[in-house]
Amino acid sequence: AHQDVFADYKGKDVDSLKTDAKFKTHTTKVVTRLLDVAEKAGDADALKTNCASLAKMPQHKGLTKQQYADLGVVLVPYLEKALGDACAKAEWEKAYNAIVKGIAENM
Repeated sequence: AHQDVFADYKGKDVDSLKTDAKFKTHTTKVVTRLLDVAEKAGDADALKTNCASLAKMPQHKGLTKQQYADLGVVLVPYLEKALGDACAKAEWEKAYNAIVKGIAENM
């Protein structure tokens, strides 16, 4: 389970994480940061800079490209649910794939 990558959540089951205030704060920060990066994905220089920043964050040390890709597997459906018909799924997937590629290039 991906939560085992993080010391605060290691060994916890998914149901207990749903009620963990610290986990909610963590996931909100992650989604907010990713949406900020995705918003600028059309600007190649900004995307490169933001992806390098994400890849070099100390708390991301040891994460793999696949773990970043797996986050997109849950992020895009989350956006679909939150945005409904306003969600441009193909564009979000394209932007997220560009983010994963950019992060991987800086690992």
